[in-house]
Amino acid sequence: PTVGAINITERDLAAPVSMSLGEADNLYIYCMYAYYLEEALPGDDLRDIYGEDRLADLEAALQVDPRCLRFGSHAVVIPWGPFIEQIKQAARRQSLRLRAGLVCYYDDEVFNGEFKLKDIPFRKQKRFDYQREFRICVQTLDRSPMPRTFNIGSLRGLGAYMPSEHVLKAFKLSLADKSA
Repeated sequence: PTVGAINITERDLAAPVSMSLGEADNLYIYCMYAYYLEEALPGDDLRDIYGEDRLADLEAALQVDPRCLRFGSHAVVIPWGPFIEQIKQAARRQSLRLRAGLVCYYDDEVFNGEFKLKDIPFRKQKRFDYQREFRICVQTLDRSPMPRTFNIGSLRGLGAYMPSEHVLKAFKLSLADKSA
């Protein structure tokens, strides 16, 4: 208000500019690494999608990037289905709005446009694509900036707790024989 109206042209800018609304500031976001294949759906036969000759490439693509070890010395490995169902039930019990999904990575060198408000928490620059994130966004009605606990109950029996470096080699792609 004390500066008044300013007209900024492209000559005034030294680099690309990013602007955003503050709506996403009122979300609590839980991020985790996700094992997924973009072309496959649960129950698909991967041989039909990728072919036998590409299975080694596919297995390599499913390996966790070592840069992810910077996020902590331990990891919890948990199956998506039971975990997300427990999250949904907890959100209903606590009357919280919830959205969850994979993060889509965009090339900020060429992107020129905007994201839908509902998609903002699920967009991230391409340089972070090694993180392969799945996010759970919880919105409260009070818009408090304070940290809060979202109690989803016990995860006992749902997953495994292990040193993070073990995750790098913990999973191997194995396909059942079609004829079996």
